[in-house]
Amino acid sequence: MQYDSVVPDAPQVRPREAARGRDADRFLMAETGSALAALFVSDPERLTVLDSRARPRDLRDAYDALPPGAYVAMALRFNGPSRLARLRILLVLRFRAAALRRALAETGAVDIRCFGLCQELEEPTLAYELGSAGERHAERSFLTRSQSWPLAIVRESLRRWSGCHPSLDALFIVGRKP
Repeated sequence: MQYDSVVPDAPQVRPREAARGRDADRFLMAETGSALAALFVSDPERLTVLDSRARPRDLRDAYDALPPGAYVAMALRFNGPSRLARLRILLVLRFRAAALRRALAETGAVDIRCFGLCQELEEPTLAYELGSAGERHAERSFLTRSQSWPLAIVRESLRRWSGCHPSLDALFIVGRKP
């Protein structure tokens, strides 16, 4: 099995055995589980995932290598080591997500959609498209709520500002190559 890498001199990464689809961590391409890809696109074999810290040149190279109709995605993790670090991440999340959407649009991707993920990026326990009925249902039924009203106000303010529920762990922004 041949392993692709975005940077020619980068070390190779060994995938899990039952993996499908491609995932790029900052500079490397590795295989991802089929469960993640099947959640977001109709053809998981045609999905390339890049980390949000990837350079614009890496995104452009990955996009150019895709056949028409394939998908490129950016994974934006926002789990911090402490509550204060997570709060800082949530306060700038709106701008980071907008920058990633712009970067995907500048490569030429169309039909750009954003998904919220809980727990793990590789195999999320909860995933939904932001702005959909699924988001409202997930926030009402599955995601944590504050028991005290002052914390509920803070949590709702963070949700409105950042564009997603504060208990999510990652955003997954997907675009299709025309």
